[in-house]
Amino acid sequence: MSLDAAIAASIGSSQYVKAQEDMASLAGNDRWRRFIFREPQFSYTNSDSINEESWGLSLATPFPGRAFAATELDRVNSEKEHAEIDAKRQDQAKLIADSYLECASSRALLEIQKVALRDLETVAHSLSAMYESGHASQAERIGAELQVRQTHADLVVLENKSVTSCHKWRALMGKQDDPNVVPDGVPDDLKPETVKALGSAPAAEARSRAALAVANANDSLRWWNQAPDIQWSYARNHYLYLPGSPTGKEWTTTVGVAVTVPIFWFFAESIEAQRARAQAQIDRHNAEVDSVNARDTRVAAAQEFMRDKDRIRELREKDLALAEALVQSTLAAYRVGKLGFAELMMSRKTLSDLRAQEVQLQTAVIQARLQCLSQCEHDRGTL
Repeated sequence: MSLDAAIAASIGSSQYVKAQEDMASLAGNDRWRRFIFREPQFSYTNSDSINEESWGLSLATPFPGRAFAATELDRVNSEKEHAEIDAKRQDQAKLIADSYLECASSRALLEIQKVALRDLETVAHSLSAMYESGHASQAERIGAELQVRQTHADLVVLENKSVTSCHKWRALMGKQDDPNVVPDGVPDDLKPETVKALGSAPAAEARSRAALAVANANDSLRWWNQAPDIQWSYARNHYLYLPGSPTGKEWTTTVGVAVTVPIFWFFAESIEAQRARAQAQIDRHNAEVDSVNARDTRVAAAQEFMRDKDRIRELREKDLALAEALVQSTLAAYRVGKLGFAELMMSRKTLSDLRAQEVQLQTAVIQARLQCLSQCEHDRGTL
């Protein structure tokens, strides 16, 4: 399974992402729900069972203008929830990509280590034969055997890491019972359609922008939020004993309106408004700091992306071929006695290190891509 396919499958089946889509859908309807009356209260009272009984209905509505003013906050929150969909997709993609890359890179490094072990065993066998014929020293033979044992120990470590990391990836994919599901390898980059599906802005930047918009909206609503509700009431009164009726009629109607008058405005509501403004300033500051950090992270990731891509190209076009040629020439020189055992081991280690570096750079490229998305190629060298 390729990394692009793994990301697409994981996002498509993720309840984490689906729940956020539901949240965004609900948030989009909050603007008109503000204009709906709150749940009404029904009441029934009876006095002495024979004198008077009453049926009533009461409900509360926002202070005129408050609901209209709050629609801006609803709009900002709705945009925030919709932007969070892409952020959640990126979270899920990073989760799967990290586990995939850990599994795939472990398998790739394992294969490199196996090749290195086979080469060392060949060298050790050759040195043993040369030692028997008197053309190699005992120190060289022992050194080769020690190198083989150490390489084999490192191989066991990589095998264990490969098993555990791949099991983790399959578990996150929901395929822990299928050992045949393995990564195709470490790719050089994500496909354009995969990057496009994750959105244009990295999650941290989108979240910081949304948090800043919410802080500004809350600040502008700090006085409206202190406005009281209006209580409306209606009741039908039935007098079973007419002398008890204030109008002398058997049925009467009572209508009422109640509103909180801010007599102590400067001692209560104004304090809450000031508290709301102070909190909005704190939230605004945190959002601005997060935005700067997110942008810095994106630019740094873009620079790393391009730097690692250039290094991979250089490895494939020059360094790996040179390292392979170095191994062959060093081996030939060693056989005729022009170079020693240390130079031979160093040349083989250089080749193995360069192969491992290629895998590590491929992993770093994918991780950087997930931090800068479609802007990786545009942010190089910009701060």
